[in-house]
Amino acid sequence: MNNQRRKALREAITHLEFARDVVSDCESIEREAFNNMPEYIQMSEKGERMEEIADTLEEAIGLIDEAVNLTNGALE
Repeated sequence: MNNQRRKALREAITHLEFARDVVSDCESIEREAFNNMPEYIQMSEKGERMEEIADTLEEAIGLIDEAVNLTNGALE
């Protein structure tokens, strides 16, 4: 791999890490909002949807981490 492609991949990793941070912040805020709701609202359709969103964002964070790790592996 030439230096230009390595540089492009390093930039891609930087963007992925930024995206992970944004998604992580959103997941934390959503999870905190859910946890601060009364239990009867948590068990409502709205509460269940909020928890589902937070879980989905958590999964996305893991996938982004995996993409970063795989891309770093390509640079080695």
